Formats: sequence, C-alpha cells, structure tokens
Amino acid sequence: FTSTNNLTFNIKDANGLILSTQNVINNSIWNDITMPAFIANTTSITFEIITNTVGGNGNDVGFDDLRLWQCQPVPQNFTFNACSNNVSFDGYAQIATANLSALGVWTGPSPLGNGHLGSYAETVNTNGLYTYTIDGAAGCADSVANLTIQVNGTPVITPQADIAACQSYTLPAITGTNLAGNERYYTQPNGGGSMLPVGSTITNSQLIYIYGGQAGCSDEESFQISIQTPLLAGTDNQANYCGPGVNLNLNTILSSNASLGGTWTETSPQPSGVFNAATGVLSSSLLTGAGNYTFTYTTAANGSCAGDVANFTINFGDFPQVNIGPDTTLCPQQTITLNASLSGPFDTYQWNNNSTNPIRFITSPGTYSVKAGTLGDNQIVNSDFEQGNTGFTTSYSLGGGGTWGLVSNPGTYAITTSPNLAHTNFAVCQDHTPAPGTQMLVVNGSGNPGSTVWCQTVPVQSYTDYQFGAWVANALNETNVAQLQFSINGATLGNIFTTSTTSCNWQQFFQVWNSAGSNSANICVVNQNTSNGGNDFLIDDITFKPICFSYDTVVVTFAQNPVVNLGADINACAGTEIVLDAQNPGSTFAWNDGSTAQTFSVTTAGNYQVTVTNANFCSKTDQISVAFETPKSAGNDTSATWCATINSIDLNNLLSSTATANGTWSDLSGTFGTTLTTSGNLTVSTLDGTHQAQYVVTGVYCPNDTSIVQFTVNQQPIATTFTSLNLCNTVGETQELMPFVAGVTETLGSYWVETSNVLSNQFNATDATLDVSNLSAGTYIFNHVLTASAPCLFDTTQVQITIVENPIIQFSSDVERGCFPLEVEFLNESVTAFNSTIEWTLGDGTVYNNTSNFEHLFNSVDCFDVTLRITAEGLCTSEATVTDMICVDPLPIAAFNANPQQVFSVEPQVSFDNQSTLNAQNQWSFDDGTFSSVENPIHDFPLGEVGNYAVQLIVTSDAGCKDTAMRIIYVKDQLLFYCPNTFTPDGDEFNNTFKPVMESGFDAYSFVMKIYNRWGEEIFVSNDILTGWDGTYVGKMVMNDTYVWVVEFKSDNDDNKFRYEGHVNLIR
Repeated sequence: FTSTNNLTFNIKDANGLILSTQNVINNSIWNDITMPAFIANTTSITFEIITNTVGGNGNDVGFDDLRLWQCQPVPQNFTFNACSNNVSFDGYAQIATANLSALGVWTGPSPLGNGHLGSYAETVNTNGLYTYTIDGAAGCADSVANLTIQVNGTPVITPQADIAACQSYTLPAITGTNLAGNERYYTQPNGGGSMLPVGSTITNSQLIYIYGGQAGCSDEESFQISIQTPLLAGTDNQANYCGPGVNLNLNTILSSNASLGGTWTETSPQPSGVFNAATGVLSSSLLTGAGNYTFTYTTAANGSCAGDVANFTINFGDFPQVNIGPDTTLCPQQTITLNASLSGPFDTYQWNNNSTNPIRFITSPGTYSVKAGTLGDNQIVNSDFEQGNTGFTTSYSLGGGGTWGLVSNPGTYAITTSPNLAHTNFAVCQDHTPAPGTQMLVVNGSGNPGSTVWCQTVPVQSYTDYQFGAWVANALNETNVAQLQFSINGATLGNIFTTSTTSCNWQQFFQVWNSAGSNSANICVVNQNTSNGGNDFLIDDITFKPICFSYDTVVVTFAQNPVVNLGADINACAGTEIVLDAQNPGSTFAWNDGSTAQTFSVTTAGNYQVTVTNANFCSKTDQISVAFETPKSAGNDTSATWCATINSIDLNNLLSSTATANGTWSDLSGTFGTTLTTSGNLTVSTLDGTHQAQYVVTGVYCPNDTSIVQFTVNQQPIATTFTSLNLCNTVGETQELMPFVAGVTETLGSYWVETSNVLSNQFNATDATLDVSNLSAGTYIFNHVLTASAPCLFDTTQVQITIVENPIIQFSSDVERGCFPLEVEFLNESVTAFNSTIEWTLGDGTVYNNTSNFEHLFNSVDCFDVTLRITAEGLCTSEATVTDMICVDPLPIAAFNANPQQVFSVEPQVSFDNQSTLNAQNQWSFDDGTFSSVENPIHDFPLGEVGNYAVQLIVTSDAGCKDTAMRIIYVKDQLLFYCPNTFTPDGDEFNNTFKPVMESGFDAYSFVMKIYNRWGEEIFVSNDILTGWDGTYVGKMVMNDTYVWVVEFKSDNDDNKFRYEGHVNLIR
C-alpha cells in the first residue's frame, strides 16, 4: 500500500457495549496491532474496523491474520497450614483449577521442585509466600497465584491446675511451646462459647478452656475455677452510754453484712471482767465505774478466703463531770465567776436560771446549780458514706445505669462524689464536709410514698437523750422537692423535712430524742413525695449521739466590811512625829510598808495606806497623805568676783547647797538699783567695783532665814582678729608683725611670744620682727598677749606665718645615649614641697606637666637639652637645664638577596648578597643549626632534606645598634618518575604489571593512572601508586597491542597539578 490510513478498532459485546478500542495510524508498511485485553460480558462479541478518512484516492487499507486469544484465568490466593511432621505436597495441587495452565513458574523464599508442580518438602523448603506466574498472551497481563505456606510445630499449651480463689480470679498469661499466638480462654471446648481475654476477672465458679493453634494443628487444655465468698466480720462500730446499767449484746451492733457464728474477744487494756465471749454479752450493770472497753469480732477462713476482724469500742460513762467550785462567802460589792467549762469541755449548759452560757457572774447571795451535757461519739456506722454502699438498709435499688447515668430510674440510689456523676441532669455538688469528705448518698426519689430511703439500727441506753442530725440537699434546681419523714423505732421524729429548691444547698435536719425504756434505735428516712418528677435529693453526714449530763451546786453568802478612817491629810514642819490609828481592835492590819500593828508612826512625807480585815475575812482600806515642810535656810554669807564680759549672772548660783530655793533678793548696798531682780538675776555689764546683795527665804510651817553676798566686777581686754600669711625663705628678707595687731584694747599691758611647735629661733619679740632667711619650711605661730585682772581672761591676737622653701632642682635619666628610636625614663630627684607644680621641657619640643617620673620616646637622631621647672605651693619657683643631656644614634638597615630562593634537595646550595648599610658586624642564621659572620656567604643546606628554611641576618652598627632581616628559602624534592614502554603479563616472576616508577616530588593521595585501548575505551583505572595494570579488562586478558597511559598527580609542596601521557606495549 502507498496510502496513509486513520482507523479505529472496536470490540463490542452482544449489546453493542464497547469492551476495547484503539486508534491506528498506518502507512504502506504492515503493522502488527495488538489491542488491550478485555473481559466479555456476553457469550458473543463483534470486531469492528472504522476508517476515519472520508473517501478519496489512496484511502485504501488491507488486513490479514485477524486473531482472538483467550488470556489465562486469574487464580485465587491460597493458604496452606499444616503441623510439622515431614510434610510434603505439590503447590500446584493447592491452587489448580479446571483449566489452569501448566506453563507457569514458581518463585518464593526457597526453590520448589518438579517444575510447575511446585513440590514442597518440609525438610528442604521454608515457610512463606510462594507465587505461581503464567506469562500473559499478547495484550494480556501475567496471571499470578499466591500460596502462603505455613508449616508449624505442634502447639503444646501448658496445663493450668484447678484454681480456688476468694471472690475473684484474674486469668494469667497463656504459656507453652510452639504457640501460634492466637491462644485464648473460652467458656466451651474448641474455641466455643465466649472468648475471655488474658487479664479477665472471673467472679463465679466455672470450667474454663484454653484453645489455640491453626486448623489441623491446635491444642486445648481445661481447668476448674472455684470462687469462694469470705465470711465478713462487718464494719468497725462503737457505742456510747452515759453510765453503767445496760446489759449490752454486742451481736446487736454488728453491721448488716457481718456473718454470724464468729468469735468475740475482749481487748480492753483493763478488762471489764463482766464480758461473756461465748454469747457476746457485756453485763455493764456489774461495772464498778466509767471506762472505755474494746472488743474484736473474728470470722473464720472460708476456703481460700481469709478470716475477717471487726473492732468495737464501748464507752460507759467516760465523760467529764461538771464542777463549779465549793460553797463561798463574799464581802459586800464582791463578785464571783462560776465557770462550768473549766471541768469540761461540755456541749450544753443549763443553769437554774435557764441560762445556757457556760459562765455565770454572781453578785448576790443564793444557791446556784448547773446541768452540763456532753455529746458522745456518733453511733451511726458509715455516717458520711466514705465506706461506700454499706452499713444501712433501704427499699431503694442500687442504680444500674440508663439514659442519664446510674440513677436514671426513680427509686434508685448511688454512692458517689457528685450527683452529676450519677445522673447527667443533676448538678455538680461537693460533699457536705469536703476535704477530707468526698462521698454522699444520691437518690432519684420514688413516687411511692412511704418508701424507705435509709435505715440503720444502733444500740442505745434507756432514758437517755440522743441528738440526731442529717444534712440534706436538692440534687438539681427543682420546685418539686423531696418530703422526708425521719423516724425512730417506728415513731416519727419531727415534722416532714423538705429541701431547698436550689441545688447543692445543704440543710440540716436536727432533733433531740429520748430513748425512754428502749435499748436500741431503728432510725429510718422515708420519702413521702408521690411524684417521680423532681423529687431528687442528697444525704450526707448523719449523726446520732447520746447526751450525757452531770450536775453541780454551790451556795454563795455575804458578810459586812470593817469601818476604817485615818482622818484628813496632814501638813507639818520636818522633824515633827505623826501617829496614825486604824482602829478596829481584834482585826488584822496591813500597812503599805508591811507593818501589821494598829498604829503607825510617820516621820517622812508620803501616802500611807492600811487594809483592815475582820473575822469574816472582809476587808476595808483607807489612805492618808502626810506632807512635811523642809526647814528654811538662806545658806552662808559669801563673796564673788566677776568680769564684766559675763553680762548677767544668777545670784542663786552663789547660794550654798543647803539653801532653800525661791527666796527673795534685794540691793543691800543701794549701789546697783534695778540691775538686780527679786528672783536673783543681776546685770553686771554696766557695773564696776564692789557691791552687796541680800537673800531672804520665808516658811509656812517653818521660820524665815537670811544671807548676804558681796561681789566685785572687773573689765576685760580685747584683742584683734587672727592673721595668716605665706612667705618664701628668701635670704635677707624679714617680716614685721606689729601692723597685724593695730586696734586692740588693753587693760594691764601686752607682750609677744612665739608658740610654734618647732621654734624659728629667728624671731625678735621686742620689736616683733621675723628673719625668714633660709628658714625651714613649716608653720610658725606668734601671739600678741593682752594681760587682765582675774577672772577676766588674757586675750591674744595670733599671727601665723607659713614658710615655703624654694625648690632645689635635681634630675636624671636611665640612659643618656642610645639607638633610634630611643625610649628614656626621666627621674625627678628635686627637693621641694609636696604641693608643687612640675614642668619638663625636652629638646624635641615636648612638654610634660605635673609628673615626676615618666618615659619619653625620641623619634629623631640628635642630641637634646632637658629643662625642669618647679613651683612650690604656687609661690616659690626654681629652674635648671642640662645641655645635650640625651643623644640618639641612627640604626643600621639589614637587607639581603638569595640566589636562588628555591632549590632542590639534591643540590641545595644558595648564595647570599648582603645589601645592608651601617653594618659593622654581620651575623647569619640558616635555620639548619649553622651560623656565619661572613658578609656575603654561600651556604649548602642539608642534602636530601626537604623544608622551608627561615634565613635571618642581624647587623650591628659601630654604636651597637642592630637591625634584622629574614627570608624563607624553599628546599624541595625534584619530581622524579618514569614509565616503562613495555611489560609482559605472562605469569612469570618478571614484569607482570605496568605502573610508573615515582621516587619524589609528588602527592601520593592525588595519584590517578588510566589505561585506554586503541579505540579510546578506558579499560583500567588506579588511584594507588603501588597498584599497576595486570593486562586484564573485566577479568579477561586483553590482546597484545599498544595502549595509551595517562598519569595525573599534584606536587607534594603545593597544589600544582601534573598530567603525563604515553604508550606502553603489552607483549605476552
């Protein structure tokens, strides 16, 4: 054909549905077209060829060899399990269907025998997944069958012995050998009934089966579980009785879950002696007194269940007895406090005036009695429900769950920490006494009135008051609340109690009940509400406590006080004796100083008190104040002399120490008039000469007295102000001091005196002149003294002169000459005052201020002057200069060239050209342990030793100045290698491999050698200098021929790369 065609091939089922389609573009060449595989949905199909080109010349096509192949069917996946026993079988037999091809191939973890049969032998093959694959025909995918073979060792389950357990048994892990891992516990044989996982808890007796393994390869064991119930002794309990007299059968206080037939034992520290252990009866009527008694109730072991023990405490009258004290006699206005709580504590009080306060204040005579009550311990078992669902009976059912939780149904209850946990519509509430309490009784109220919510029977003592209480709350916000009726022994207790309509609002029901002739109390809570809606409530902390009373009486009487009168307060002159009389002979007396007589003699002023106690022990107290006037004394006559500078004086200070104060002063001489006040204040600044004053003291109960003071007033000289000046100790200079004391006021005369710590010895006191020539530094003090009559004081004018010595200049340096640059340390050795200013001036123009010692670097070659100027105390200045004190010498310059700078280790000789200046001396160091002082040396470095040598030249000038130059000389290995041009890999002992011979100058780690044949094909590569080519390629010897080699590597001294290539002849 010469045309091009566009065709569509379709395969359709009998209903015309296209099952497979393909577009074909062909030309004049025959094309083999294979269509995709399909699955026929009907028993007949249609093959259709459509041309997609409309008419015209060349639209011609031919067809030949139309074929339809059936693809092999897809086998199922299979599993073969068997117990180990030399198993052998054909895999083909396990997967074969009626028309399965025998042309397939088996693959898997181990080869199967006999071709398509796939024979498996346990002793040869392993377990695993084996695949049988049949190649698909044209257009068909391969057909695959999977066969999982598992040959297992026969499982052996370890037998389990029969079990006897108390209350429950937990199924242990299953053990054995060759276990398949699917072993489980079952309630029936061969894995029948219910499957029980390991760890399941068994609570009833039954036969248990252990079964596991694979079909045809399993094991089974069985064992009997016997569950026993313990004989409980019940919960611990206690009973309180206000006193002996009740014969108590302890069996009546066992909790409802206790098993009968147990053993009673008394465990009291002090046994009662009246307990019958066989019957459990305590004959308390035979007890001789109050006390606490303890008992245990023990049940025997039941099979695998251990015995149980409950503890009981019985209290007979072991309560405090009230005591308000003995009968008492009181005095008038005396009171007494009667405190009943001191002998307690007690829970209730009732006085004969019906007061319930523990304290009573007594102010009048009479008979006073009190009745004190003590609450015993709570008789209710599990009163706070912390022990859970125990200790009480109820006609309600324990909540079993439902739509809203445990108490979804009316008439159910639960013990829980919050009502919301028992019913999702209930509120979240805390325990009535949280921390430590957590549990409470939560009730979904029944609509049947009279339903018993809670009941418990407790022992009681006849004719005794008991205090009953219970806390109740609404379980949700609801107006239809519970209507709870409390009762004891069938008789109602108080009115019907309703809760608050607000959730979680705890309220207490409280009543006092008398036991009359009863020995036990059956306490019940009944809900009388008839509605199921709402009517939900909480109960917690139920209490039932005996009230035990004790009594006491006291008689209070009153007596009369004695009459005591010490009289009015007394005043007298000192030295007079006063006698005080307390009267009331026959009584006892207590004065405030401890005296006990009826009378008391007083000689000193003070407050005096006496307490008189009569025969009835009633007391009366009186007191009196006795005052004594001190006898008056004006003191002795006296005299005094004063200086007018004191201005005024208090004449009272001149009186003798025995003089009485606050007398009256007067001018006896009549010479100073109003300058003296009657209180003794005298102004003396205007007086001069001698005068007299009189002092008089007047008494009230004692006589008057008089004294005279004679005094003289003198005048005070006055000096001028202090003067201070500073002077240099310049030779030939003097200082006059008289100008500094002009304007003084003299009285008796004056004189000059030097008072310096160290005298100047250069002061003329006659004419007050100081010679300062060469005077030592320091402070000199000169006083101009004015004399005076006592008690006026000498007065002094002081002149202070501070001498500052002129500085003595002296300085030095650590060096006077040196090499450039020269660092010099200057030292100030001058003698000068501490507070001095210093100025150094150096010849290079540098100035240093206020430093004594310093270092300076001279950066030029020259000789320099140095000047030091010092000013002491800002007053006295000295200066000195040293000409050409410092000289700086020039440095030599070290320099050289090396020829060559790089040599090989086989001929390591280098010539050095010294290009230094001012180099009077030369010292060479070649870094190989050798030295030279030749100006231009020629040096041989160690032969064959590669390295970098630091060559150093030190030059020294005539002045001893030095300079240093250094260069690195590189001594390297010379690159030495060659490649042979022929090798003979014929197996003899010579020349069997080709490789370059390399001796030095290369980096072995960068080495690579490649071999190419004449067509440029790489046939050998080596990165190891020791590994050569043995003439083979892919394990076979190549033919005799000429081959190209390429060698690449780096220098061992740097990163320089080398590449060499050549030819080698392979001759065999």
